[in-house]
Amino acid sequence: ADAVALGGSIRIGMWHRKARNFARRNEAALRAKPLALFAVRCGRDPLRPLLEKQIGQPLCMHAVFADSLGGELELCKQHGLDRFVVRMIQKSPASAEMDTPGILPERVDACAGALLAALQG
Repeated sequence: ADAVALGGSIRIGMWHRKARNFARRNEAALRAKPLALFAVRCGRDPLRPLLEKQIGQPLCMHAVFADSLGGELELCKQHGLDRFVVRMIQKSPASAEMDTPGILPERVDACAGALLAALQG
């Protein structure tokens, strides 16, 4: 591959385990080519600082893109403790800090554009 887009969901503040493990195991190879890091989540807070804590600052700083692509919290798809947590989030003032549900095409375009620009120049 000439470039890599690596992403996963965020759950309870943690990037998906498989994405974290892949990034850690393949850091040298990922730093050798254009890299985009993304998450699927509803939060608007910056993603790069969250990922820096989980996969390290050097890899995060190398990424030409590190942002959320959107996401959704659907109560009807949750069970047990997850359902309780989603209900509490939806009732909290923090829910105003969440993006509209769904994947946001403009962020997908920004991710692809950043990788394309890195490949071209």
